[in-house]
Amino acid sequence: MFEQCPPPEAVRSRLQLEDATTPVYFQKKLLIVDASPIAVDITYTVGEVVEPFAESLQAKMTFPLLEQHGILIERIETTLECTHASLELSQYLNAPLGSPLLVYRYVAYTCNDRPVVCGESLSRGDRLSYSVMLTKHSASSTDQE
Repeated sequence: MFEQCPPPEAVRSRLQLEDATTPVYFQKKLLIVDASPIAVDITYTVGEVVEPFAESLQAKMTFPLLEQHGILIERIETTLECTHASLELSQYLNAPLGSPLLVYRYVAYTCNDRPVVCGESLSRGDRLSYSVMLTKHSASSTDQE
């Protein structure tokens, strides 16, 4: 599913959009690896940012496509949590109703702390895992003196 729409309130807040009529692109993808469904990815992208290449979003992954068009992601805020498969998700992911799912929620920011993408990936815990690496910036020499 791919469509341009007004943002739901929660998305508007996460993307810091002041006008409720500012269009976003909504996309729902089923991610398949080795012929098995592993995740449902739901993404909202700021319309004005991706308008020139919006149709390409249907066939390509969001972050590499943004970078290809000169939109560099400076930081991503994420939350990992668990939930249970609803009827819809159990059908998409070929998982028993109520089975545990991982939820990866995110907001991606460009320079000047501007959010341009937010969304969530819901995945089967038995088919996908996430790895996190935290890096602390080293202090400059003037900070150490």
